[in-house]
Amino acid sequence: MTAAELLSVAAFLEGKHAQAFPSFSSERTGSPVVSFCRIADKEIRLREPILEPDGLIVQDPTLFKATDVFQGLKLWTACGHTPARVRISRLRKTLSP
Repeated sequence: MTAAELLSVAAFLEGKHAQAFPSFSSERTGSPVVSFCRIADKEIRLREPILEPDGLIVQDPTLFKATDVFQGLKLWTACGHTPARVRISRLRKTLSP
């Protein structure tokens, strides 16, 4: 959640409209948290989760085994992973129809 908030604040300081919000899968300690960040040049009225993101950052590599983190991604979506252990060829193979 912190990364989404920092990204939205940075966009706001650059004169953009931005929002950041979390989505919790369950109310238990250690369960995955998904955060969303929208950035636009005009006012943002949407409040629902982002189903087809333009970017993706995965901060916990165990999520690759626990859930489909690539669901909804377009073929040329910008992706980041901390630490960066996902090879581009593997990513392309995953995203290929």
